[in-house]
Amino acid sequence: MKTLITLMLAALLTTGCASRREHPLQVYDFGIAAPPGSTAGESVFVNEVRAADWLDTTDMYYRLA
Repeated sequence: MKTLITLMLAALLTTGCASRREHPLQVYDFGIAAPPGSTAGESVFVNEVRAADWLDTTDMYYRLA
């Protein structure tokens, strides 16, 4: 009985690995690559980053459509 359960479990696990993808793989692109010699790869200095004061709470903001 144990071997039957083990075989059934193994069959279920291997069928999950044999399934096909129905949807093609999606690739998201962030735009055209910068041409060589451009300033796209240089670093930028940011003096100070601050969030809005209303975000400095534990309140939850939501909107109903």
